[in-house]
Amino acid sequence: MTLKKNILNVFLVIMMVLCLTSCKSSKLMIEEININQLEKLIENKEDFILQISLEQCPYCLELRSIEEDLVTENSVTIYEYTVKTKNDNDIDYITSILPSLQYYPSIYKFTDGKFTNELDLSEWNDLEERLINWLDKNKIN
Repeated sequence: MTLKKNILNVFLVIMMVLCLTSCKSSKLMIEEININQLEKLIENKEDFILQISLEQCPYCLELRSIEEDLVTENSVTIYEYTVKTKNDNDIDYITSILPSLQYYPSIYKFTDGKFTNELDLSEWNDLEERLINWLDKNKIN
């Protein structure tokens, strides 16, 4: 009986290890960038996710706290540009590449250096789930 029990225990441990190693998950990475770095990503026709935030914006701070705890299936980096004030000199450049920018925060996907998709943040219901789903659908290869 103990031999069977030992074999069963070994089998269960092996199955747990296999399950844990096959279930990949990663923390979401947020990398703050300046306007020059943003211009370089666009100029180099990169694929990337961009978040535009406003300094001290309560919604931006709330989103950041959600993102810091977020675990995704794939490794994801979001580049975040923070507007210091609504009169920020760089806002003209940002609105030229993102004419749909209305809210802070806003999250966009760029493909080949061009804006291709946006996460609708006008609603905060189920934000964590919607963010995960949007990131999964908008993977950067």
